[in-house]
Amino acid sequence: MKWISTTWRVEHEHKFYTIKQLTTIGYSGSLSVKEDNEETVIIPLQINDPFEALRIYLVAQAFSRGLRAFLDEDQMEAINRKNMHNPEYKECCATHDYCDANVVMLNAFESALGTEFDPRQQYHADLANAAWELAKIHRFKL
Repeated sequence: MKWISTTWRVEHEHKFYTIKQLTTIGYSGSLSVKEDNEETVIIPLQINDPFEALRIYLVAQAFSRGLRAFLDEDQMEAINRKNMHNPEYKECCATHDYCDANVVMLNAFESALGTEFDPRQQYHADLANAAWELAKIHRFKL
């Protein structure tokens, strides 16, 4: 099986990101995003568009930072424990137990993308949900 690696270098708000896509015939492969001087973040979602992966990463990063600015370490650890070990949080997120996480996401969406979240746009909802899932997978440490 031959794998093909494609790399893009993107500038966003004076920061540089490297997006790598690994694909082969018959498999969607994987995407990763790396901000200069930061760890590589694997995007474990079914996304084929590398620039969509970057948008999701940027919103997830802003969301994670927003939560950490608002909540203390003990609260963040409790959120991560609940999300990992309690079945009732499989389809939702424990952040709602500690703050109005939807407001944090709206602010993250707007600050990361420079556009207002429009709940009538399915694309906005899908992007916010994917960013939330990515942040949750990475324990809100992006």
